[in-house]
Amino acid sequence: EAHAQRLLFHEWMYMFVVTISTVGYGDIAPDTVLGRLVVMLMIIFSIVNIPQMTNTLIEKMKYTSVYTRARYVKKSHTSHLLICGNLRSLSLVDFFSELFHEDHEIDNVQAVILANSPPWHEMQQLLTNPSFSVIITYLQGSALNEDDLARAHAESALAIFILTDKFSTQPLEQDAKTILQQFSIERYINHRRHFHSAEQGKDESTTPNVPVQFCTEVIRAENRKHLAPADAFDDGNRNVIVCLNEIKMG
Repeated sequence: EAHAQRLLFHEWMYMFVVTISTVGYGDIAPDTVLGRLVVMLMIIFSIVNIPQMTNTLIEKMKYTSVYTRARYVKKSHTSHLLICGNLRSLSLVDFFSELFHEDHEIDNVQAVILANSPPWHEMQQLLTNPSFSVIITYLQGSALNEDDLARAHAESALAIFILTDKFSTQPLEQDAKTILQQFSIERYINHRRHFHSAEQGKDESTTPNVPVQFCTEVIRAENRKHLAPADAFDDGNRNVIVCLNEIKMG
């Protein structure tokens, strides 16, 4: 249209938007045959594709919740516990009541839950409970994803609980998931600490790093060896491995 009408680009965009929105002022229109053909193709493309893309966007927005975008905000003089794995097979109120019991004499501690699914009914009741709503943060994500671990500040957690599904009919598969989660978190923590040491120009060998304590549940006793250190009686190892089958047999 340049030789027929000397209009600027934004004026043609105005014509295009006004036309496909069916307002149709008609103050700007193509004059040449080629220009009209191009505009026809653009309108057909927009009518067919824009609704499809809009529907796809709405469908994706339906599957995302505030918990997938939420982050744990660290506060001064407070520490937090990271809890991940399968929380559906335990009594949430009993678990958190014991976790935050005053007899433990730990103050200013909060809990961050990292779970794969949105909060289920029992979890929603817990999150709206005045006794726990202030000290529990729920995040939807995976312990195998570094971005989700960053949202939960796993590297600065006081302790990390990895819970298993004690009612699982496939204990080997369930233990494998649990072990992978711990390996993933350990790898993330080591990576973050190495990055911070390099960023600050410090030698890692002279930088004291307090090890994060893991409390991990496994179902079968033979899978304990994958998580236990070479020297299981090392005083520097604070990790706790809970074997559910041993408790049942005991």
